[in-house]
Amino acid sequence: MVARWDFPREIGEAVAIIWHALGTKLALAIFLADLFFILLHVAAVNGVIGGNERLFRVDKDRSLSEWFEYAKLFVSFLLIFYLSVSRKFYQIMPMALVIFYLCLDDSLRLHEYMGDVLVPAHDNVGQALFTMMVGAATVVMAAIGCMLSQRPGRIQIISVLLPILLLGGFGSIVDAFHEVMMRFVPRADNLIGFIEDGGELVSMSVLLLTCVRLADLGVGHKSEHPTITRGIFSSPAMRKWRA
Repeated sequence: MVARWDFPREIGEAVAIIWHALGTKLALAIFLADLFFILLHVAAVNGVIGGNERLFRVDKDRSLSEWFEYAKLFVSFLLIFYLSVSRKFYQIMPMALVIFYLCLDDSLRLHEYMGDVLVPAHDNVGQALFTMMVGAATVVMAAIGCMLSQRPGRIQIISVLLPILLLGGFGSIVDAFHEVMMRFVPRADNLIGFIEDGGELVSMSVLLLTCVRLADLGVGHKSEHPTITRGIFSSPAMRKWRA
């Protein structure tokens, strides 16, 4: 049975969950790590760091920050997979699979390969088209999961969807803007590339922190009163990082 959907209010509650996740000591630690990689990037671009500068830049493949991104995506996948299986909340499983796909795509450059397959003559157009297809499929799967869930479950699904859309915005919209600017203002290449990849770095942190928050909430998809109960991060040693 399709449950009644109070969309605006549930988006607001999903944003509240994300906001709470960003106010923890764990969030501070992760964002400080992001800042560290950003400072490494600035140092490498300005020649402060010698040697292989690509290793320290956020806009280069296989850099230190990119490996950090892989780790954040994989842990996010494990947390949502755990949430789905442990609480029999299978409506959120597609979001776990989307995160796992993002991890594979980021590491194997699947969107670049598919872009070349879809539009061989203009791979950038093909990449944008493929990204839009993935984004549309993600929204459709989230909508179906919401339709089959009760209110707390829908809030959880939306909470995961919003950081994914934020990540997609930097990976598609800002990326497209980057491609256009490279043709007309080549000197802006490094700056816009930094904004694009730095935005992705921070977006993945928001996604990870949201997944940590959800994995630690005692919210079954049939519950009408979300409360914090005993979750995987509820041990005394971890409570101080949640606070």
